[in-house]
Amino acid sequence: MITVEGGQIEPQPGTRGVRPATTPLRGAEIISYETQGESGHSILYTYNNQSYTFSWSTDETAETATFSLINPGGSVTSNTYSGWVVPPEFAGHSLEVISSGSGLLSFSVSGEPGMAYPFATSTDLGTW
Repeated sequence: MITVEGGQIEPQPGTRGVRPATTPLRGAEIISYETQGESGHSILYTYNNQSYTFSWSTDETAETATFSLINPGGSVTSNTYSGWVVPPEFAGHSLEVISSGSGLLSFSVSGEPGMAYPFATSTDLGTW
């Protein structure tokens, strides 16, 4: 059973990585990020004054994730890991404002159960 306690959902969701963790590259600088098609991504970065490209993509049907590293010399190291699953779809949220025609507004809010949606009010649109 899922409940909201202390402003958070209990039990907390858990996750595990699809590939083993790696050591952070202290001093690396990301130069660019690009999407590659529907499910791919690519980052160009520099490390120790050399350029690298790190790419990854997912295959929903095969439930795999593929990671590739192109080093400064141009050689490619690529690994494919099974166990990747499609992330769940989350319900959207919306705010609808309707004018009654008499200078009054009506608000309708929809969203995910258990989520907080803070509101601020103002009588002069300057002080909130």
